[in-house]
Order: sequence, then C-alpha cells, then structure tokens
Amino acid sequence: MRPLLRTPAYTLSGDPELTPAAPRRRCGTGSPALNSGMPAPQLLPATDTARRSLIGPSALAAAIALASAGGGACAASGAGWALWASGLQPGVHPRLAVAPDHTIYYAVLATAGTRGLVYKAADARAPAGAFAPLPPIPYVTIGNNIQALTTTAASEPVAGIFHSAGSADPVAFVLDKASGQWIAAALSTPPSLGVFSMARAPNGDIWFGAKWAYVYRSTDGGRSYVAIDESAKVKAAAPCYYPTFNNATSDGAIYSINVDRRGWVHAGTETAGVIYSDDAGATWRPLDAQACLASDPTQRNPASPMAAATRAGNVGAVGFTRDNRPVWNGTELFQFGWDSSIGVADPDAQAISPAIGFPVNFIYRGLQVSRIVTTTAGTLFLHSGANPAFDPSPPPPPGQSQYSMGLYRSDDGIHWAQFNTGIASVNDGLSEGGLAVDGNRVFTATSDGKVWYFDADDRVFSDGFDG
Repeated sequence: MRPLLRTPAYTLSGDPELTPAAPRRRCGTGSPALNSGMPAPQLLPATDTARRSLIGPSALAAAIALASAGGGACAASGAGWALWASGLQPGVHPRLAVAPDHTIYYAVLATAGTRGLVYKAADARAPAGAFAPLPPIPYVTIGNNIQALTTTAASEPVAGIFHSAGSADPVAFVLDKASGQWIAAALSTPPSLGVFSMARAPNGDIWFGAKWAYVYRSTDGGRSYVAIDESAKVKAAAPCYYPTFNNATSDGAIYSINVDRRGWVHAGTETAGVIYSDDAGATWRPLDAQACLASDPTQRNPASPMAAATRAGNVGAVGFTRDNRPVWNGTELFQFGWDSSIGVADPDAQAISPAIGFPVNFIYRGLQVSRIVTTTAGTLFLHSGANPAFDPSPPPPPGQSQYSMGLYRSDDGIHWAQFNTGIASVNDGLSEGGLAVDGNRVFTATSDGKVWYFDADDRVFSDGFDG
C-alpha cells in the first residue's frame, strides 16, 4: 500500500471510451488571436480573495464577457442543449454512463444524507428519457459515495465507491444482468480510500484508479480486479522518473483514468503527471517519452519538450482527440506561461500545446475538470468546474461560491468555446463531472436532477457509442 500523500482532494470521476473514427462536420477552427491583449498568465495566489485582487474587476469582467461571447472554435450556432429527463435524485457532481446497448445510467456523488441510487433509462437515442431507480447498492456503512460510473460490455452498470480509510464497504459493484442483483467485486489488493475514476476499454476490460493505491483492471465484467503497481512499471521504463519534481516516490492517487480508441490506457496521477500503457497494463510509461536523458536514463532531461505532461499534478481528467492525442487538466502548468491548466499532447511529434479559449486563469488548478468526452465525429466536451475568484457576487462567509463558466466544446482539443446554450438550470461547479456520449449525441447532467442532450453531428448514432 502506498503512503498517504496529504494533498488536496476533490470529488471526481471519469469513464469515457471512444469508438471508431468517422468523417465529421467541423464547427470552426478558432484562432490563437482569441487571447490577444489579455494579461500575461501567471500563477494565482492560494486564496480566493487574493486571486480576485490579482485578477482585478476590469480583467475579470473582460474574461467573463469573452467566455460569454463564445469566441474561438465551435462557437454555438443555432441549436443548443435540450432537456432529456428531469425529476432524478438531485445532488453534488452527477455521473452519467452510456452502455453498448444505448442504455444510459445516472447517479450522483453526494445526496445530503439520503441513500444514493443508480438510475436507468432504456434508450439514449430516444427524443426524451424516462429514468427508473435500480435496486440500492448494498453498502455496509455509508449512505452514498458513487464516485465513478461506467458499464460492462454486456451493458451492466458498474459503480465505483469512495469511502474513508478502514471502511468495511466494498469499493466496486456491478449489477448482474441475470440475477438483477449488485455483486461486490473481489480485489487482489484493497485500496486505501476506494475508487476515484473508472473507464471501459474497447475490448470490455474495466479499469479504475484508486486514491493512494494502484491502477486496477477487470477482465471479467467488473466481478474481480487485479491491482497493478503502475509506479514500479513506470520506474522500470524511465529510471529517472522518481522521485518526481515534488519529491514523491510514486504516482500517489490515480485521479483519472481513460482509454483511447486503440485501447491504450492513460492515467492522470496526483504527483507524476500523465502516464500510459499500450499493452493492457503489462508495461507503463510516462507520456513524456523524453523525460529521461537518452545518454543516461537515470537522469532527468531538463530540455524535454513534453515537460508539461510530467510536471502536471492532480490530473483530474484525461480525454482524447479523434486521433488519440491526450487532453488533460492538471496543476503546475502556469509555469509554462499557459492561460489555463488544460494541455494537449502529440506523442508522435513529442510536442505539447496549451488549450486556449477559456478566460485567462479560470481553469487554474488540477482536479478542476474531471471528465473530457469525445463524440464519434471528434468533438470534445468538458465542464469547466468552479473558480470562486471570478464570481462577481460571491456569497458571504461561510458560504462557498461554485461559480462556473459551465460547458465548453472543441474540435481539436486546443481551441475551446463556451457552450451552454439551452441549459436552463443552474450549471455551476456542483454539476461538473456529468458528461457522457452516445455516438454523436452528448449528455450532461445538472445538480438539480436534470439530464440534457445535444446532437453534435447530423449522423448522431452512425458509429456505435461512447459512454
């Protein structure tokens, strides 16, 4: 078991999985000129008050106006989000997952004391949805901590549970289709604090990342998992990699995990940036292939062009472009002069680009974004999470602002534009995490128990699904 690393935590999940490529309808190319004239990016102070002071009222207003205008790639034109279902259990940080048979599942992380349920709607392709609750998950001691949600290849829901150290609760469940009962998964090594993120691979394997433990893989539809010490495997491939830049001797928490269209597994770590496996977990490597000196792999390469993927910590989300380029949210990225903590890597070219189109310094930390999904045609979506420093009317203490810019979309992972058109609910930071895709239909959920959809391409269901 790894030592407990006392770094900030945030409730997150991730499980998108991608389908074969198809021609797409582009929605714009964007322009780096979008940010011209904006203040130079800089690392923000730790407190909201200090950050608001640094941003200043004029720059703050300009940033909000820029985001509201929706400039850059994929600016909304015409149709927007539409309500698909309502009346679901409200709560903090909704979770959505779409199964191979187009069943869609819904849950929330926290429900203010009531027992959390997983809900099922029969057909994500329908013009509207009708959800029904599934049998309660058989927790032992807790009411609700549905941290992650995905499905098996047989379209069964899989729930990942987060709990305190020493809890008697199992951390992963699957609802068996034959019996209609939840099965508690057997784990080769139990994690300290349960599941943090989940994903299903194209071959049906279920992966989850745990806090202060390991990466876990299931090859039997979520009935059992084997722990993989990915830190040791990264160390074998890149001897210089540990201790990391913040002197950690392992990856710490696995805050995000995702699988690209090829089946390559990527993990976003607490202390060691983005790592990946291209052979179902047998080996693991840094995304930064030049992290170590070629002449002496025990020494770090100070000139690596991919250093941003190594120095990123608290990597809350990993997603992919249509051509499998990783897109991630992490911390420690303003040191590179970036406007936000979203990066895009081109591993073939060994190059990294900062994402643009967000208000400068709005996505300022790791773990602010927990889910990045991609349609069959290649459009990416994320929720920008909360940044209280931008709130023009923050609540008085002890209230905590959940001010957010809401949803963004992109054609290429680099150029992003705000896209909240049609969402009538409060779409603040408490709604972050609720995204799923079925072909070219995108779903998002808000914390008031509503599910919204947007058809991002004319050929909505032409190429399978993406949950």
